Amino acid sequence: MCQSGELAKYGLATLNHLLTTFGDDLLVGCDIACSFTSTVNNSSLSKQAHQCHLQLLLNSFHGYAHERKCQLVYHPMYHTSIGLEDMETCECVFSASNSVAWGVRHASHFHWGQFLDLHFQQWDEGKYLELSNFLYNNYKQALKIINDVTPIIEAYKSSTGYTSVIIEMWHSEEAAFLAKATKESSEDILCVAYVEALEKLKKYK
Repeated sequence: MCQSGELAKYGLATLNHLLTTFGDDLLVGCDIACSFTSTVNNSSLSKQAHQCHLQLLLNSFHGYAHERKCQLVYHPMYHTSIGLEDMETCECVFSASNSVAWGVRHASHFHWGQFLDLHFQQWDEGKYLELSNFLYNNYKQALKIINDVTPIIEAYKSSTGYTSVIIEMWHSEEAAFLAKATKESSEDILCVAYVEALEKLKKYK
């Protein structure tokens, strides 16, 4: 029986191939980027990963299942270099490959593999064909977001007196606050106990 820790070898093998193929300044999305970062740091890939400035981030969708402290470090929302990328490419690939299921449900292992191979050949060709449109549409989307959101942000800054520097500091301030908030304060514990007592009183009246 495989233990979950043993499966880390597949992720490490994949990272090794990516580092060897693409080299420096690699950014990789991973459902468990927080814990897998520790795995990489404690593996034989640690030195190469640091030399190549490897960075692991959470996938946007899965990231919201992680605790807030983790999101502040690993969620794509807080990394300006990633642009519009949501790191969910694998989810799109898996979703598209579901269309093969109906045709291979009762097929032999050979035909099962054959249909998947044909599917991904077509996937590669189709995505390559649409690559220019994909880049163009992403560029237009980015410009639209900048044009639509910038006036809203500027209006907010004008009405509140906050500057860009202050707004950018909120991220580090929240991270520092959560780092210290390892235990509930006595005031919070007392307030919760008081509310619970009121609820019990209401229940037994």
